[in-house]
Amino acid sequence: CPKATLALIGQIEDLLEVYPDARIVHTHRNPVEVMPSLASLSYTLRGISSDAVDPALVGRQQSELWASHLLRAVRAREKLQDRAQQFFDVQFEDVLAVPLAVIERIYTHFGIPFTDEARRRMTAYLAANPRGQYGVHRYSLEDFGLTRAAQTPLFAEYCERFRIPAAGGPPA
Repeated sequence: CPKATLALIGQIEDLLEVYPDARIVHTHRNPVEVMPSLASLSYTLRGISSDAVDPALVGRQQSELWASHLLRAVRAREKLQDRAQQFFDVQFEDVLAVPLAVIERIYTHFGIPFTDEARRRMTAYLAANPRGQYGVHRYSLEDFGLTRAAQTPLFAEYCERFRIPAAGGPPA
């Protein structure tokens, strides 16, 4: 859920204050690539209760909101370096390319046994639920009044901190 994800990204310190033993898998994806999807979701949800939704306004609002929360996450992670073992950072592209290998690394990082039964069930789930099985939704930055040139600097610090590959491919 994007709103829940956003709240957690922007409030990592609060989460750890309430749940001091939490283990956090922080999945990273270039925000410039994700922004059209986030804007599209927000646009669609707003359209449920309004006949007049401005896609450019939605794009700007989502961009500003995510830029702010991702910078808060960077600052929080800087402050929480002594708790680095509670975090596992992974690139979204790796999750897509080798999901079970990523999951096994997560389990290992947190000292959780990765059983044969878990592997079997996860393999079955992945086989039964391939990405794109329900089609593909197409959208672009431009659909929401955004440009790659304007978006890239907003997220540069986050991308640098978490070694996120540069934007440039089609939105996912």
